[in-house]
Amino acid sequence: MTIRWKPSAKLIQSRSLRQYKDFRLVEFTDDGSGNLTQTNVSLTPEPSGDAGDTTGGARDPNTGLPTEAALYTYTPAANETVRYFRLDVMKASFIATQFTNGSSGWKFFSVPITPTIADPFVNLGDDISVDLGNNTETFQMFAYDTASGGYKVYPLDIGEVALQAGHGYFTRLDADARVDVGGSTNTSDVTLNLDDTGWHAIGNPFGLVVNVADLQFSNDAGANYSTFDAAVTANWIELNLHRWNTAVAGDSYATVDSTGQLDDNWSGYWLKTKVANLTLKIPAPSGIGTFVPTLPSNVYDPPAAPSIAGAREQGSEGAREFELRLALTAKTSADLTTILGTREGGAEGIDVFDTSEPPHLSKTVSVYFDHRDRTDAPGQFNTDYQPPLEVGETRTWRIVVSTDAQREKMRLSWEDAIEGISDDTMFEFRRANSEGEWQDMRKVQFVELEAESLV
Repeated sequence: MTIRWKPSAKLIQSRSLRQYKDFRLVEFTDDGSGNLTQTNVSLTPEPSGDAGDTTGGARDPNTGLPTEAALYTYTPAANETVRYFRLDVMKASFIATQFTNGSSGWKFFSVPITPTIADPFVNLGDDISVDLGNNTETFQMFAYDTASGGYKVYPLDIGEVALQAGHGYFTRLDADARVDVGGSTNTSDVTLNLDDTGWHAIGNPFGLVVNVADLQFSNDAGANYSTFDAAVTANWIELNLHRWNTAVAGDSYATVDSTGQLDDNWSGYWLKTKVANLTLKIPAPSGIGTFVPTLPSNVYDPPAAPSIAGAREQGSEGAREFELRLALTAKTSADLTTILGTREGGAEGIDVFDTSEPPHLSKTVSVYFDHRDRTDAPGQFNTDYQPPLEVGETRTWRIVVSTDAQREKMRLSWEDAIEGISDDTMFEFRRANSEGEWQDMRKVQFVELEAESLV
């Protein structure tokens, strides 16, 4: 018996645009005792031109297209009536993971591979779709554009959004999703051009973790590189990265400092630059040359996310230095990274410890310090440190709670953080839009808010 095939013209013409490029015919043979062996026959729509190559057929001299070809011939064994074949349509190389749907529906991700095809839908459109109602489902991917300070959205900005190694993206989920991307493993350093000042969405392009301290920056087009800490000292970048954490009760940003890592869980990270025309080098981690990506033993088990770092240890200077972490929680999201405090090197204006508020996501909550009135570095800040307090001094911080989710009930608290601060320092609060009495923050350790529109 002979199996024949004829590749179609469409199959040949679309090969460069497909993620699933490889074809294979698998023959299963029973030895009579119930033991199966298999024989693999590789197929290609394109004839190689080699003498005797029938896997892609011969060329018709008139049309230039493959002709029907004898693909595989076998002779049945005695008394054999059935033989099984399977046709596999495969990616040449791919990696897979599980995207966990959090309370907000937002996923901040990157891919630890260079995709064979950069089109977002080719890679993820078969894995992710969100119900828009009216029996309509769609896949969207959001790429942050630093120059404009906004997002380009696939498929609305088709042709302007590509899936690339080292970059971070947002997508929407309404359920956990197993995703896979076909491509080649990166084994050498990856560089990104950070041309504009502001927020950049980056990611780990490798299948192994990368230490944040190992990231390198150049302000002369790659001629010379400085360490992460040196770039912070030179005021090129802010000292913290931010990851969107979907593994806590209420999605929220988690801060990653120079002692942390770009994990191998396909996470995206926000990086804030203070100067233009920087080059970021993400160095290839040790062992990447022999790293072979494998599917997890159970791809439906979500990866464990690193826990949110706790508050910085209070300084030995007692009441002169402190750190108060604010926690804003709501039904679907949270903001747990906002910090006010005092420390050596802090200033009442901008200083190296003051980091910007990460970009806000739709229908989530945030708490920040509004310093848009500053002349040196106006904007919204996630941390605000001032100089150490002297006896008799007072300081004031103005805090803004924000959401675009109507009727959202929020709880702003400091109960966990204030317990670790010396009783020598008094903390009081009041609503900024009222002339009410100041309240003792050690006695009243949270306040509840409800958004009618925008708080």
